[in-house]
Formats: sequence, C-alpha cells, structure tokens
Amino acid sequence: MVPVATSASSPDVLELPELTAQATRRTEMHRLTVTLVEQGIASRELHPIDPGFTRHAITGLLLEVVRERGASPSPARRHAPCGANSSERAVARPLRADLARV
Repeated sequence: MVPVATSASSPDVLELPELTAQATRRTEMHRLTVTLVEQGIASRELHPIDPGFTRHAITGLLLEVVRERGASPSPARRHAPCGANSSERAVARPLRADLARV
C-alpha cells in the first residue's frame, strides 16, 4: 500500500523518497488549478480572485475529501476518462461554475 500524506505537515512528508510520485502529482494538480483559475479570470468566466489563495482553498477541500472518504477511488471511478488533459477537464466545469459565484 502506498502511504498517503494528508496531515498539516504534508509538504515536509512529501519530501520522503517513497512519496516522490505523490509529490509530483500534487505539484501538477496545483499548477493545473492555478492555470485554470487564471484562464477563468482572463476569459471573464471568473471574478478577479487570487489564484494562489483559490488553489489553497481547493487543496484544503480535496484533503478533507480524502480524510472523509479515503484515498482509494471507488469502483465507479476506476474507469474515468483519460487523456493528456483529463485532470483539467475533470476539474474545469465544476470549478468554473462554483468559482463564478464568488
């Protein structure tokens, strides 16, 4: 089983060699989230907001979901669409809809 870092000290924990893959995925998720928020602001789909703060808020929500539901995907989600931008597509629509209300 792969360890999952979800505590307040996650940045330090993610420096452990056995969590390199998770740290890489986390960095990519953060980059995609900031990019998505910046694109939403540029296209006027989102009100001007701080992309970094928004990324922190989304990360907090995701960590809470992992804490509540666990890190393993449910059987219904194992066959999610894949592709070069699947992570961005999975987050884009609900994020833009929810953040537009901010």
